[in-house]
Amino acid sequence: MGLKKTDCRGKKIEKILENDHLILLNILKPTRINPINSELSFVDLSFANVSLAQRTKWNVLSNLTSSDHFSIVIQIIPRYSDTCIITKR
Repeated sequence: MGLKKTDCRGKKIEKILENDHLILLNILKPTRINPINSELSFVDLSFANVSLAQRTKWNVLSNLTSSDHFSIVIQIIPRYSDTCIITKR
């Protein structure tokens, strides 16, 4: 399941994340199944900026549809100020 070390492509992604202040949202759940040998991999990546990343919940659905990739769900959690109704006095 996934690589045990970071290769040159992974290091390029890390550099992009650092330079643009992006956060990788993925958790340790595979996003693809190889139809030939049923090996799972982590090839689909999701990114967000720092302020949005704090308000997201990232998950992979366990059922496959017509693809070898699992569906990814990114939930944005509203801030208190987004849901609070302010009444005038």
